[in-house]
Amino acid sequence: MKKNGKEFFELVRRYFAYLIKEYGFVIVSEKYDSKSFGECETLLESNNCRVKIRFDDREETVSIDIGPSYKSPTFKAINGPTYWYDDITIVKFLKGKKNTRNFAPSDAFEKPKPIEQQMGYLAETIRSYWPEIIKLMNSERLIDLQKFANGHVSLKPVKK
Repeated sequence: MKKNGKEFFELVRRYFAYLIKEYGFVIVSEKYDSKSFGECETLLESNNCRVKIRFDDREETVSIDIGPSYKSPTFKAINGPTYWYDDITIVKFLKGKKNTRNFAPSDAFEKPKPIEQQMGYLAETIRSYWPEIIKLMNSERLIDLQKFANGHVSLKPVKK
């Protein structure tokens, strides 16, 4: 990764352009932390939802977290702390799968894929679930997602 995160920010803009063009997101911030081994983060927000895309230079991994927008009526209705949900938890919730965490998956010790490959995979995965994700972030089921994320409940798939 370049010293100022420029490459990461360009990849985010390229792979997640659909959020900006099709769903009205704006880039709220782009951060590079040289003290944190070059961690980069881009925060996008729309009227309904926030998306945080992060690169951990030590682990060489890209991650995505999604949460309701501060502007969203759903966020105001929760009347609680700010929650972020990682892409794996959201997809499991939408598919109705059990929320289990493998602390050492079989590929945990393999060399990470190149950042561009990770970014492309995550962008396409999120895009394929986006209509369901946006509904979830703006519904009463958000409270169910909170419980699910904390491992308290396993639910049926969300109807499309």
